Amino acid sequence: MTPERTVLAQLADLDPTRHEPLADREQVDATLAWVLAHDPVQPEPTGSRPHRRWVALAGAAAALVLGLAGAHVLPGLITGTGSTAAAATVPMLAYAQPEGTPARAELEQLADRVRDAADPPPPDGAYRYLRVVGETWAFVKRSPEGSMEADALQLSMETWVAPDGSIRVLQKDDGIARYGYGDFAPGDFPPPADLSGTPDEIVRRLAAGAPKDEAAYAVLSAYVSSVGLYGAYPAAERSAFLDGLAALDVTSYGTVADRAGRTGLAFGAAHHVPYRPHPVPDDPAAAEQMRRSSPPADLDGHIDDVRVILDPVTGTLLAVEHIQSGVDYLPMDTVTGYTTFLEDTYVATMPECGHLGCGANGPPADGDSPFGGGAARPGTEPITGPEANRFYDLTRDSDFTFGRLRRQPLPDGSEVEGFLRNLETGTEMTFTYQDESVGGLPADLLDDPEYTAYDLPGGRGFIYLSDRTATLRGQSHDGTRTAVVTINAPGAGTLANEDLAFARDVFVPGLLRGSAE
Repeated sequence: MTPERTVLAQLADLDPTRHEPLADREQVDATLAWVLAHDPVQPEPTGSRPHRRWVALAGAAAALVLGLAGAHVLPGLITGTGSTAAAATVPMLAYAQPEGTPARAELEQLADRVRDAADPPPPDGAYRYLRVVGETWAFVKRSPEGSMEADALQLSMETWVAPDGSIRVLQKDDGIARYGYGDFAPGDFPPPADLSGTPDEIVRRLAAGAPKDEAAYAVLSAYVSSVGLYGAYPAAERSAFLDGLAALDVTSYGTVADRAGRTGLAFGAAHHVPYRPHPVPDDPAAAEQMRRSSPPADLDGHIDDVRVILDPVTGTLLAVEHIQSGVDYLPMDTVTGYTTFLEDTYVATMPECGHLGCGANGPPADGDSPFGGGAARPGTEPITGPEANRFYDLTRDSDFTFGRLRRQPLPDGSEVEGFLRNLETGTEMTFTYQDESVGGLPADLLDDPEYTAYDLPGGRGFIYLSDRTATLRGQSHDGTRTAVVTINAPGAGTLANEDLAFARDVFVPGLLRGSAE
C-alpha cells in the first residue's frame, strides 16, 4: 500500500486526525477494507440508455460534450455482495508493478530523457489534428429488485485546432456522429494549461489550490485535459512538468501495454470523492421513481484513481485509465473509463461539414478559423441595457457570472445565446433562448429517449443527466418560448448539485417566463 492510498483511506473514513502520524499497517488495512465497501449509485434517467457522454477532459464550456475511451467487449454482470450486485467493465491492464511504488525516481529519470530528446519538426499544415478513442461506463439499477448493470459507451473524437485557437470537433458515440460537427470560437474552451516557469511554479498553477494530499490528482487531471484538447507540449515543457510531478505523491505502476498495444510507463494519483446526494425532483412521481431505482445512500464516498501512460522516451501522453474503488456495486479497482490518444499531427484543411452539419458556420477556407478570425456569425450583436437586465437578474442570487450575452440571427428570426461560469465551482453553462419560436422545440428533440421529462412552471422540461454534465430543454406551453441549457463540470470533476438545481429550477424557468413578465 502506498503512502498515498493510506492517506486516502483515512480521508474516506472522515478521520479528523489524518495529518497526524500514520497508523500501523494492520490498522490501516482494516480501515481500508471497511471504507472501500460502499458508494452511492449515480441515478440515471429511467427508460433510456444511461450514456455518460464524454464531458470534456478539457472541461468544455459548450453544448457539444467532449468525452472518451476505445472499444472493448463488455463482459456483462457478475455476482456481488450487499444490496446490489456488482457490475463488470473491462479487466485492469497488466501493470508490471500492480501494487504501485513511489514514482519520484522514475519521473525524474523520464524527465531527463525527455530533456535530452529533441522535438521533431512539426508536419506541414495549418490545423493541428487530434484523434482519441475510448470507452466509458454508466451503472444503473433498472428496477428495485434488479442488479446493477454496466452500460458501455464507445466514443471517438476528432479535433481540428485553427491557428487562432478556434476548434472544430467531431464526436461519435458507438460509431454514430449524433451531434454533427461542433464549432467553437476562441475562448469557448479554457486555454491550454500553462507549463512555463519552474517545475514548482507549474505544479502550483495546475494544482489550483488543491490540498496537498489532492494535488497530484489535480495536476494530472489538468494536464490530461489540456493535452486532450490541444495536443502534446514541447519537450522542454514536458520535462519541467515531469520534474514538478516527481515532487508530488504520485504512484508508479511500471511498464504496461495500453489498450492500443503501445508500451509505456504508468503513473497514477487518487483522491477521495465524498458522498453528495443528488437533488430530488419536485415531481412526486419522478422522486419516487428515483428512490426506487437507487440503492441505499452511503455516506462514505469512494476513491477515484487517474493513471496516465507515458511514452518511455518522449514522455508524451499515450493513454489515460480511470479506476474506482469503494463502490459497493463494483469490484475493487474497477476500470470505469479509458482514453487512448492515437493521433497528434498537422493537416492542411478542416473537413467540410456536409450532411452532418456545422455548429455555427459553413466550411472554412484553408487556414482560416471556422469563426472568421473569432468573429460570431454575421449579424450577431451583443445584448446590453434593459434587454440584458432580465438575463442578469436570473443570476443575481447565484455565483454564476456572464461571460457572453448576444443575439444572433436565424433563418426564421433570432435567438439569444450566452455563456456563464460559476466562479466558486468552475461549472460552465451555455444556453440559447428564443422568444418568438415557431412551433416550439423540434419534435425529434422532444421525443429523444435520452431525455427525461419533468414539469416546469408554465411549460415542459426535458433533462439529460450524467455525473459531469446536464442538458436541459424547455418550452412554454404555447410553444412560443424555447430554451436549451447545457452545464458542464470543470475538468474531470463531478457536476455540483447546486449548479444543477440552479439551472433546472431557476434559470430555465426564468427564461421561459419571457420578457413580458
